[in-house]
Amino acid sequence: MLLATDADWIVDEVTAALGGPDTTFTVCRDGRVVSKVVAERCPDLAVLDLQVGSMGGMATAMALRLDESGGLLPHVKILMLLDRVADVYLAQRSGADGWIIKPLDALRLKRAALAIANGERVPDVVAEAFPRLPAVMARAEAHGGQVERAVIDLAEAVMLQGREGEIFPAIVTDVDERGVRMQLGDLPVVARVGAHRVEPGDAVEVRLIGADPDRRVVSFQRVA
Repeated sequence: MLLATDADWIVDEVTAALGGPDTTFTVCRDGRVVSKVVAERCPDLAVLDLQVGSMGGMATAMALRLDESGGLLPHVKILMLLDRVADVYLAQRSGADGWIIKPLDALRLKRAALAIANGERVPDVVAEAFPRLPAVMARAEAHGGQVERAVIDLAEAVMLQGREGEIFPAIVTDVDERGVRMQLGDLPVVARVGAHRVEPGDAVEVRLIGADPDRRVVSFQRVA
């Protein structure tokens, strides 16, 4: 099992909860080395802390999925450790298989790891540390979502920079008066593109026109 965190208390809690006579841990205190470790020996599960000083869990997960899509790495199952409910959006976009929200406890860690190992969705009661408070959380997530959207836009632009001109398969997820929203098939990227006579669920192909990290913008053109 691989654990990426620079917090000693997380190392202690995760190894105590998920350890056993047949379980070994590789602890990465620098998120930038995770891909190299996975390439050398793919773990049964990668547990990624969202907050790691050198390279956080979201960026690490996206890097793993990007290398996987390019055939450089095998698929590794990812459990992400989040700090708050609003971070779920980041985990969903990063390609993580599941997540739980701190504070951690042994029972939820075990249930989440077991669900991911069996290819199942981590139940909400396991993922969340406390029940939602709908009215309060709606306001908190609305504010947090603006910051997190900017972070994701930047990550997408950095991921795609230098790949201008490439054609990507995508799936239409939403159609409105502003155009089409799509999800790239091989990368955790959601973007808009001009298209007509399509419906949600339709497969399209798009060419990357530009990726500008400074402006946090990516642009595509439909080609099929």
